[in-house]
Amino acid sequence: MSMLPYIDSILEDFPETIQNTSPTPAVEHLFKVRENRKLLGEDQAMIFHKIVAQLLFLCMRARRDIQTAVSFLTTRVKHPDEDDWGKVKRVLKYLKGTKSLRLRLSINNLYCTKWFVNSSRSLGLQGAHRCGDDNGGWCNY
Repeated sequence: MSMLPYIDSILEDFPETIQNTSPTPAVEHLFKVRENRKLLGEDQAMIFHKIVAQLLFLCMRARRDIQTAVSFLTTRVKHPDEDDWGKVKRVLKYLKGTKSLRLRLSINNLYCTKWFVNSSRSLGLQGAHRCGDDNGGWCNY
């Protein structure tokens, strides 16, 4: 599964031209937030929020390789700073260099289905095996 046109539209929507590529979607200081940081202006913060939302949709559908970076960036949409802007640019540089990567789904056995759900509020499911605590963790196998 690939979303090449969607990736292209994200790169085109970004107000800065992404010229370089990156070998990874994030650097080791991804989770660090500086104390004295300069927040983005209102317009730039709105763009940041939109791009992060697009990346979240992309990572859940076809690009699981950017999930860690995107999950952190989603925590930063209320008060993004210049460092966060650089982190989202890093993800976009990675996407530009790896547009051809696709999510590949395969099956080994049509007679054995497996599904897993991990949620904070699980509902009782008929015929399913409970494999978690009260916070969720249903599975069928």
